[in-house]
Amino acid sequence: MKRALFFSLFITTLLLFGCGSSKDAEKESVKKEEQKPPVVKIEKPVEISYDFTGRYLMPNSNLVFEKNDPQAIEDPIVGEFVQLKSGNKYTMVFHRFESDTSTKAKTSEVVFAFELSNMEPGMKIYPEKFVYYLLNYSDSRSRIDGKTIHGYMVFDRIDEKAVSGTLNFSIEGTKKNFEENDVEVTAEFKGNFKVPISDLNNYKR
Repeated sequence: MKRALFFSLFITTLLLFGCGSSKDAEKESVKKEEQKPPVVKIEKPVEISYDFTGRYLMPNSNLVFEKNDPQAIEDPIVGEFVQLKSGNKYTMVFHRFESDTSTKAKTSEVVFAFELSNMEPGMKIYPEKFVYYLLNYSDSRSRIDGKTIHGYMVFDRIDEKAVSGTLNFSIEGTKKNFEENDVEVTAEFKGNFKVPISDLNNYKR
């Protein structure tokens, strides 16, 4: 009788130990499954918001995204950041340097170009393919590359020499620098503009 009782207690102890070990293993597994990936740091740069008086609108043109395209014409000011070729769209190019008011040193550069299918005044017009860069020349050098764009523009006036209107875009992209990992950013690009209409034939290959 004693042997039977001892054997029963021994078996019960083994079962309890086994269950405890199993539960501990389950807890460890749950902890591992619950571990979330590190949160990506998201920044929102200072809004770019001012009157744009510079650059141009180019009828019968397209942005070039393919490297070594024999038809590509490099923008004379923006350089390799924007390349154009003859096409079936309207291309708008904005470019501006920001400078320190006291030292006059260049602190940043904005490059923004996009394609449009029409230019009807008074209507919301949405950009199609685009290029966006915000280059920071301060101590912590960095560059923002635009990836997706939201928003629209409205032409108020169109004549033979120039176009004017308003635009309001939110551009999502990636901020890159040499000291930190890439981070997701959102840049606002908005304001009034008046730009001349240009001709692709004026630019040399």
